[in-house]
Amino acid sequence: MLLNHEADTELPGFHKTAPLVIAAQRGHFEIVSLMLENGANVNAQNENGSTALIQASQNGFFCIVKLLLGHRADVSIPSFRNATPLIIAAQNGHLDIVCQLLEEGANINAQTEEGFTAFHFAHSNRHFDISKLLASATQGPEH
Repeated sequence: MLLNHEADTELPGFHKTAPLVIAAQRGHFEIVSLMLENGANVNAQNENGSTALIQASQNGFFCIVKLLLGHRADVSIPSFRNATPLIIAAQNGHLDIVCQLLEEGANINAQTEEGFTAFHFAHSNRHFDISKLLASATQGPEH
C-alpha cells in the first residue's frame, strides 16, 4: 500500500483538495480512517474552504462525521460563503449529523455571508424535523 511507502497524505489533488477531503466526500470510511491514523490533517481545506467534515456533513455520511469529530475536527471552520458543517447538514436534511454537531458544540447561530442560519436553510428546504430541533435549541432549556 502507498502509505507503507510513505505516500504524502496531504498532497492536494483536484481543486487543491487534500485526499482526506475527497475520501470523506465520497463516503470512503476505511480510507478516511486509515488516513487519519497516518497523520492526515483532519482540518485540511480545499480552495473553497471545504473540509472533510463539511463534505461528510453535506453528503450524510454520519459514521465519517463521528470519526472526524473523534479526531478533533473543528466544527466551526466555514466553507464557501461562510457555511459551517451545521448549516450544510441542516440544508441537506441530515438530522443525525445536525444532532451530533450540536452535541460537539457547533454554533447554532452561525450565519452565511448572506446572513442565513442553519434554521433558515432547514426550514426553507422543508426539513421541518431539523428546523423544529434548531428552534427549540435556540430557545434554550428555560423556555
